[in-house]
Amino acid sequence: MKKGRNPHHSNRERLSEDDLLRKLLYLLFRYRGLVRITILKNIALLTHSLLTLFQGARGGNSWLSQAAVARCLPLEIGPKGRQLRLFRFLTNPKLVPETLIPLHVALVFILSDSGCP
Repeated sequence: MKKGRNPHHSNRERLSEDDLLRKLLYLLFRYRGLVRITILKNIALLTHSLLTLFQGARGGNSWLSQAAVARCLPLEIGPKGRQLRLFRFLTNPKLVPETLIPLHVALVFILSDSGCP
């Protein structure tokens, strides 16, 4: 184990530094009775990552790779840990389109009304 790292904080989201992530979590937590909090938190992280990627210029063949999405996750862990967390979230059996699509549609409407990027 590296010196100075607390193992209990290795998966901590950067809530204090990121205004967009705080807004996403606030909006999504309105659905916490319908969807598990862990899924809501991961949807917020994934949405933040996608918004970050879509703000930049696309290069190459314009494919969106899982590694690129993982690199943009606002987590205080290394690249392998980010890829592992994204893989675990995407392969979660509780993550079904019936859950994901209405939440992302709600986010699009709320974010477009509030003027967020």
